[in-house]
Amino acid sequence: MIRREFPHDNRFIANVGLYDAYRADDGWPRAFLGEYSSRDRKWRNALTEAAYLTGVERSPAIGLACYAPMLCNTAYANWDPDMIYFDNHRVYGTPSYWVQRMFMTGQGTQLLESGDDMQPAAVEPPSLAGLLRMTTARAVVDVTDFVVRDANGSVIARQDAFTIDPDHPERICGDMPSDRYTVECSFVRRNGDHRATSAVVESIEGAALDDVNDFDEPERVAPRQRVVDVRDGSIDVVATPYSFLMLRIR
Repeated sequence: MIRREFPHDNRFIANVGLYDAYRADDGWPRAFLGEYSSRDRKWRNALTEAAYLTGVERSPAIGLACYAPMLCNTAYANWDPDMIYFDNHRVYGTPSYWVQRMFMTGQGTQLLESGDDMQPAAVEPPSLAGLLRMTTARAVVDVTDFVVRDANGSVIARQDAFTIDPDHPERICGDMPSDRYTVECSFVRRNGDHRATSAVVESIEGAALDDVNDFDEPERVAPRQRVVDVRDGSIDVVATPYSFLMLRIR
């Protein structure tokens, strides 16, 4: 099956779980998302595409996915948006390019899914507060000292020690009332001898939703990397509003 998707950005958000129920039996053909993109080149569009791709990556029914269109000579443009724009001397990638690149270079081996129960507001942008959960696909992980703090450092959620594994793959950690919070926990993966010592955080954050890239500022919206230590199985990451983060724990 081949699908083409060119929806507005709110449809990408609404269809994150679109492929969860697709048939993925052994021997059954996988779906090919032949073309997809949101209908503009702003950060808000790339952010909704990132949300959509988490569902694509999660589904075993999807074999291939392809963003399109890809290239545009600004002197002969006949479609908007494209992923990469160029002229005779310069080139820049849109925010969507950087999101696609992060998914290409950051394909995971273990799936830790998160979710929310946000409701869209009538006028104000929807809050990022909502349901926080920790899940696993195949790993057996013991989690202790699980604490969530708001931007002021106050504890807004706390969990006793728990284990997630293939038989009990999900732990509901509570409703988060804040748009900005820090999750602190210690974890040990029991089905393997490797113990993580550091993690690479690659993120696009701090951009306004209507920001775009151009020839003058080709990386106005682009990912940045930083390395954080894993101390005794614990890592602290702050998720700012309207950000896209990818963690590589090694």
